[in-house]
Amino acid sequence: MGKSGAGEHRQNVMLSVSDCLRMLVCHIGKPEQEREFQLWSHWNIVMGSELSQMAFPLGRKNAVLIVGGEDGIAMQELSFRIPEILQRANAFMDSAVFQKVELRLMRGKRPLNKAVDDITVPGNPLMMQCPKDIGRYLDTMDPDSPVAKSYRAYLESFGISAKSRS
Repeated sequence: MGKSGAGEHRQNVMLSVSDCLRMLVCHIGKPEQEREFQLWSHWNIVMGSELSQMAFPLGRKNAVLIVGGEDGIAMQELSFRIPEILQRANAFMDSAVFQKVELRLMRGKRPLNKAVDDITVPGNPLMMQCPKDIGRYLDTMDPDSPVAKSYRAYLESFGISAKSRS
């Protein structure tokens, strides 16, 4: 007879961060937050291609839907389309969840409809220069010590062979 428990039905499946967050919100038991998450995920479909190119979801504060625009021209256009944005968002939510739309400039903020997985991380600007005398202490260390193993990994991070030097 096997053990019974939660681990019995585990699957080794890779999930995106956005999928994990959705599952977490569902598990917490707040269906309105799940629906809100679905709004962010389906923003482009809900708003349509034209509107979704200039209106980006930034969040919610109570009954206020916060929408971002890239520049002043987009903000002006969005100000005329606030009733449409409000109507589309509430229609997707199946009730009048939002009472007002607040417009903000993006200023580099990440919109909620852009998955975390889609964000590209530039090269590390703090990447260290390879020190001049790197590796000179390796021969003085016990090769099996944790410090020597860490030092070898450090050397390999610079592309230097971590074998003992003579």
